[in-house]
Amino acid sequence: MVPDEEEPNLGIFIKRHAESVSQYCEIIVLYTAYKPSISTKVKKYCYENNIHTYRQFLPIILENYKAIRFIKCRFINRYIYHIIFFINNYKIYSEIINYHGKPDLIHVNVICTDMTNVGLFALFIKFIYKIPYIITEHDTRYLISQINFSQRIILPTLGSNECYET
Repeated sequence: MVPDEEEPNLGIFIKRHAESVSQYCEIIVLYTAYKPSISTKVKKYCYENNIHTYRQFLPIILENYKAIRFIKCRFINRYIYHIIFFINNYKIYSEIINYHGKPDLIHVNVICTDMTNVGLFALFIKFIYKIPYIITEHDTRYLISQINFSQRIILPTLGSNECYET
């Protein structure tokens, strides 16, 4: 989460943390979110306070995705937002690597929401590009009483295998 024009206070802690670290290394932020107010994907780039920020906003209505209109499988539809998120994140991540080179470290600040899963994306990048990642979770949704069965399986995987939790 990073602040934008519509929600200037969203992710302000993460932004301030990135600004403080940017004195010592190059910081590139990739932020992807779903927005109900748009009908096509929106990509924005800005360089501000020594931070490269790539934002992409995805439409929330499934009919806006041509390839998705014909999928009638309930199982796939349940995870379709995660799949769309993953594909779009990979595309923009590839652009970032082409332009800036491979990063030394990925820092995940929010593992996942109902429609995104940055933690699994970071794990994928770790296996493909051999880039380590750390997780600093800022959300209380991961209290043991509030996580579902699939999260109980996935979350320990994200925090193991040479990953460091802070």
